[in-house]
Amino acid sequence: MDVLLVDLKKLSVDRIEDSSTEEGLLLGIGLHRKYGEDSLVLSAPPSSSISSSSINSWSIVWHSAIMGRETYAVSNSSHGYSLFRLGIKAMVIMGRNERMKYLLLNQERVEIIASENLRYSSSLSFENIALSSLSDLALSTGPSADRGVKYTVIQSKGKSINGFDLGYAFYLHNLKGIVFPGFPDRQLGHGNVPEKDGEKGKFFKKVRTYGGYCFISDASRLGWLPVRGWKDRFDPRAASLDGKAMMEKYGTYPESCSDCLLACDRRKRDGHILPTWKEIMTMGTNLGFFDPEDIDRIVSLTNEEGLNTSVTGGIIGSILALGPDNYSKYGFDSSLDGVLAFIKRLASGAILYNGLEDVEGAIECVDHMPIDYDLRGSSAMALSYSSGLGFLLPSTMLFPAKRPDERATAIIAFYEAVYTLALNAFGHPPFCSNASYYSKAPEVVFHSHILARFYSRRYKAFGHSALELLEKGMEVMEKMPDKWNDIPSYFTLQCQSALSTDTVPLVRLQSYWDEEKVRVEILLKSKREKRVKDSVSSTPKVGPEEDLGREGEPGLK
Repeated sequence: MDVLLVDLKKLSVDRIEDSSTEEGLLLGIGLHRKYGEDSLVLSAPPSSSISSSSINSWSIVWHSAIMGRETYAVSNSSHGYSLFRLGIKAMVIMGRNERMKYLLLNQERVEIIASENLRYSSSLSFENIALSSLSDLALSTGPSADRGVKYTVIQSKGKSINGFDLGYAFYLHNLKGIVFPGFPDRQLGHGNVPEKDGEKGKFFKKVRTYGGYCFISDASRLGWLPVRGWKDRFDPRAASLDGKAMMEKYGTYPESCSDCLLACDRRKRDGHILPTWKEIMTMGTNLGFFDPEDIDRIVSLTNEEGLNTSVTGGIIGSILALGPDNYSKYGFDSSLDGVLAFIKRLASGAILYNGLEDVEGAIECVDHMPIDYDLRGSSAMALSYSSGLGFLLPSTMLFPAKRPDERATAIIAFYEAVYTLALNAFGHPPFCSNASYYSKAPEVVFHSHILARFYSRRYKAFGHSALELLEKGMEVMEKMPDKWNDIPSYFTLQCQSALSTDTVPLVRLQSYWDEEKVRVEILLKSKREKRVKDSVSSTPKVGPEEDLGREGEPGLK
């Protein structure tokens, strides 16, 4: 397996044999640090995940110009499998050419192709021109990224790839996109849920029937649904966006990530991709819209422009939170047409060109990280946000019947985060794994920190034990920034809500998290010492032993 070095400034491509044992996310982090902040690293899934599962996670590592530090994103799409089939462990992209380019990968070589004529085209338009066969895959930017707007994404087949400013990272290299060869001979499996008995549970049946929209009712029930610029956590009109209502309106046409059997997403009868459940919240309820057709128009325009839906919804939600008296300052109108016009202005780069500094008191970001949920009702996501990890920790958001205990939440969230990092590094998708395991947890697990710890330490996924996953996850966590970030005071101060005035006790949650981290570090250290001791004691003795004899003089047995 090789590492591919692409220098767009020099228009050169070098393929270097790599004999190291590092693969996947950890290889990507190492290469990014080796080649510097200018580099953008795409890593194929580890070979072990290719052989053990039909769906594999690949990663992208880059220096976020917005957050000001190294960051990474993981995707379950087939692009990583394509890299693997090409014999490429990782691809490092460096430099910037004055003229826009795109990369064409195939079995024989990598071509750097002029694409100035494709600047400002949508991702789908790029694919119509650049893809040579139906099985080919692409990653490409939309019009807003080509203009240098920071909060932009890369897309494939009309769907965004994880990474809230990856479009801007492509822009910094003047890179329109990358085309990968498809491999239609790939054998698909039976989904990616490691615990097969999880498929029989109520949770999986509910999601496969109603899609991810069934999470809207969970958000309302447990208080993490964002409503009208985080002014509230509940609205009865959200029932029109729940799974059953959406199924009655649009039917059941599943859309999934690669070979995933969960199929959270949905299409219309004509094939149009409907907004995801997260987009329904961030660009629907949080903007004061509850008609699915209105939300679809908002999300479709945002995707067409290549903007990040979470951040775009957060920006508009921030302005809504400031109140109508401040709308004129930003040229904002809260009507549907006004929101669509504002999104057009965002995509043009005419406003907020350098991020969110222009929105006074913006509450959806620390160092410009978006918030998708009302953190007053989601302690796990408050921890994920404050830790700088920022990925979804679903268990305490979806499965308890009532608001979970603070300490139990912090402990479950810690283990979820570590297992997520480990599964990302091993090349396996974590969401379904976590959902499969914690959906079967007894209710008492969410209300007792002792049982939360006991249950979490019996986790297993894709043939890996909890101990293996803890070791790998802690190894990755050590490479992450080790500090707590503040979350906006809006989520920690007392504020009126239809549910209650409960707020996030962030300091206590962080303390519980840190305590559990120390416990795991002690556990892993003792396990390592025991392995070393067992290894030494089981080593066969070779040669004569020294014997001190009666007088203490050295001799030989």
